[in-house]
Amino acid sequence: RWSYYARSSCGRDHEPTCMNISAETGALTFATGTVEPRLDRAVFLEMTLAKSAERIPGGTDWQNFRFNPEPDVFASAYFNDGKLKNVSLAFRLLGEVMTPWGSNCEQERRLRHEAWLRSQLGKPPYIFVWGEVFATSDLWTSDQYIDVRYSGPLGFRDRMKCRLRHWMRRLQEID
Repeated sequence: RWSYYARSSCGRDHEPTCMNISAETGALTFATGTVEPRLDRAVFLEMTLAKSAERIPGGTDWQNFRFNPEPDVFASAYFNDGKLKNVSLAFRLLGEVMTPWGSNCEQERRLRHEAWLRSQLGKPPYIFVWGEVFATSDLWTSDQYIDVRYSGPLGFRDRMKCRLRHWMRRLQEID
């Protein structure tokens, strides 16, 4: 996903300026707009943050777009049947340049992603009624990214499991 962003040095991470994620709704807010679960593709393409979005070649059922919602954040939005299903995010590291070669800074990027998720959502796992979020890596390139997956409406049991996990995390914070 991010293999075309190679790192020339492993400097201090850039801090996303306005980006945050809502644990309640799954909405991703950037300086230039908000992306919400099941957002319509046509609405996304009209948004300020998607004005320079580049379509990623792919299948016919899925339409994927690469965009930069903030200066130091790389993002991809994945739509199926015209609705947003997934957003991938990666933070830029100091000294990073765009080249076709590999990286030597991906471990630092992963640590930065995990720290940002903890600051936004608390302790993992990040499983919610609207979907799930996790820091992960591409199996082929080892590139690190944050994956925000929006699931469809959950059944009663699944909603209760999510609520239970939420309250268990809250209880752990009190200890």
